[in-house]
Amino acid sequence: MLLFLNKIKLFSIAAILLFAALSFLPGRDLPPEDGDLIFQNSQSRQSKAIAAATHSPLTHVGVVFIERGVPYIYEAVQPVRRIAMKDWVKRGTNGNYVVRRLKDKSGVDMEALKRHVTSFVGKDYDSQFDWCDSQIYCSELVWKAYERSCGVKIGDLKRLEQFDLSHPEVKKTLVSRYGRKIPFDMQVISPADMFASSLLFTVIAK
Repeated sequence: MLLFLNKIKLFSIAAILLFAALSFLPGRDLPPEDGDLIFQNSQSRQSKAIAAATHSPLTHVGVVFIERGVPYIYEAVQPVRRIAMKDWVKRGTNGNYVVRRLKDKSGVDMEALKRHVTSFVGKDYDSQFDWCDSQIYCSELVWKAYERSCGVKIGDLKRLEQFDLSHPEVKKTLVSRYGRKIPFDMQVISPADMFASSLLFTVIAK
């Protein structure tokens, strides 16, 4: 387990540096804007399992809105909430994070997007990753808000069985959540798949 955690930590640093090298132009460092997606390696208990299943250190995502000049993150934790970006960043591994933005925002109604995001505030976190609205998880919140407000689908939906479920940490988490009846055909959206969307480009990587 210790070896696995060290590998994830090293991969996290290397991956974020790579994302920065591939996505930045010289002198480019844009401030966050409404609707930006922000990613980090969460320090939650399930983060190690998500990293192993998705082969990505980016295990948590939220959406940015600027309010009275201050960037806030809306995120699905327990419960769904708004948090100042400076505090959100501190929760990630080593304070690392990546901000990605739509290449084409012309069709996005930011007021409608925010209405959809805030409609989930106060709802419980969905540890079952079920595709319903009564409870909701991080990437589901952002994906649904964009899709429902402007028809933009950021990242490809997958079935649970399409992820790497072979690692002991993943198996342990699945059994703890579902017992023997693991819903392999369940529809899921992961932070990693949202990050990889060709609709986005990187504006900050730290």
